[in-house]
Amino acid sequence: MGGTGIALNSVSYCNVSDNIAVNNTAGIELFCSNYSIIENNTCDSNSFGIGLGDANNNTLISNIFVNNGLFVWYSHDNIVEDNTVNGKPLVYLEGLIGCHSYR
Repeated sequence: MGGTGIALNSVSYCNVSDNIAVNNTAGIELFCSNYSIIENNTCDSNSFGIGLGDANNNTLISNIFVNNGLFVWYSHDNIVEDNTVNGKPLVYLEGLIGCHSYR
C-alpha cells in the first residue's frame, strides 16, 4: 500500500471526478480544502477511500467505495449524496452528538 492517490492540501474550488484510486493509504484526501466537488470516483481497497480533514463545504456525489469508506475529522457543512460502500448506500450523519453503532 502506497501513500495518497490524490491529495488536495489547502486548496479550494477544485473538481475531482472520474478517477480510480486503488491500494493507497488514502484514495482521495482533502486537508484544509474547501468548496470542492468530488464526484464519480472509485476508491478500492485503500485504508480509507476519501478523507476530509479540516475540509468544509465540499460536495461528494456518486462515489463508489469498495472495501474502504469515508473518513471525516474536524470537518463540517459537507454534502454527501448518492455514494455507495460495497454496493450499499453510504449513510452520512453530520453534527450528531452521541452517535452509536448498532449491529
